[in-house]
Amino acid sequence: MSHELLDSVTNSNGGGLSVEVTGKYTSVRHERARLDGKMTAGDGAKLLKKQFKISLKAKELTEAFQILTGREPEWHHAGFYKNGTGKSRMGRTFFFSSDDIELVALGQDKIAAIKLEREREREIAKNTIVTGIYFSWESDYSGAYGKKRNFKVLGTYQGSELGTPTNFTSSTEDQYQCAKLFENNKRYMGWDEPSPSEFSAEVFQAESERRERVEMEKKTKIEKTEKELTELSIVFEKADHNSREAIKSLILNGNYGSKLPRCILEREGIKLDFALLPRTESLLKLGITNQLNIYIADYQDLPEHKKAEEDEKNKVAKLAAKIESLKSQGLPAYFEQWKMDGCTHPAPAEVLALKNASGMNWKMFQNLYGKV
Repeated sequence: MSHELLDSVTNSNGGGLSVEVTGKYTSVRHERARLDGKMTAGDGAKLLKKQFKISLKAKELTEAFQILTGREPEWHHAGFYKNGTGKSRMGRTFFFSSDDIELVALGQDKIAAIKLEREREREIAKNTIVTGIYFSWESDYSGAYGKKRNFKVLGTYQGSELGTPTNFTSSTEDQYQCAKLFENNKRYMGWDEPSPSEFSAEVFQAESERRERVEMEKKTKIEKTEKELTELSIVFEKADHNSREAIKSLILNGNYGSKLPRCILEREGIKLDFALLPRTESLLKLGITNQLNIYIADYQDLPEHKKAEEDEKNKVAKLAAKIESLKSQGLPAYFEQWKMDGCTHPAPAEVLALKNASGMNWKMFQNLYGKV
């Protein structure tokens, strides 16, 4: 291996990969450093132990050089390796000259003093409480045409200086308290970032007053809703089976415009303000527990509910028996033809007369006939 051979694969910037001449995915500069007699961190650690009787690992040698000089040693790309996520990354090899090794050997006392000072500063920082704001990156798909967009979200931090999050900016206690009101809700798009100056005393007062108004409105709505729910629970308690099912459908399923529950309630003579139901349903989502919820939750275990189910079964059985009786009186051919037609309109006059005699609507008549 020679510099002339490496020149044949060097790019215009003086770098490039040496794989064509070395068979390894190392950089050209990496190979030139070896040709110039520079040592890797491992070789430098061996020389340090042999010549100066100082035992350091390769990583410790690199750290010692960085502490002493304030910069990393010379390094070059050195092939690929698998990182913790399984992806291939280009590695780095640190190189040292004999002068670098001597510098580390003679600077051991200075390195120890710097380490001691850093440890003292770390202990001070650990016990120092800082207050401020920061931002974290989040994303959604609310951009143009549903595209993904990235934005910053405000966060606040108060704690040890060692634990300050990324993008942290210190602030006063008043600014911190104001920013707490907007934490995790305030977004910053594009180049905008949170600044302590935007969380002034005026902003804090305005936001506090707004929250008080919202809480008052919420409290008023809850009180009004609890009153409405009390009225509904009284209606629900006095209602029969069909009326209760109608109320349940209206409240739990949101069928506010359904004609069937309205007809059932009107038929039963129950007066209910349907306009309040959507408002009631939306406020139920706030977690309000009320008497009506208890009635609905326990409805399946109520004795009158079980009795209503038995009554419904008996009613169906009586209607089925009535149809059988009417069928046995004649008209089987008309029934068979109607069944072959899918029990649809128009039905023969005889079938229509039989339906009228049963006292049922078409849907019930068709369903029961198909079951018989």
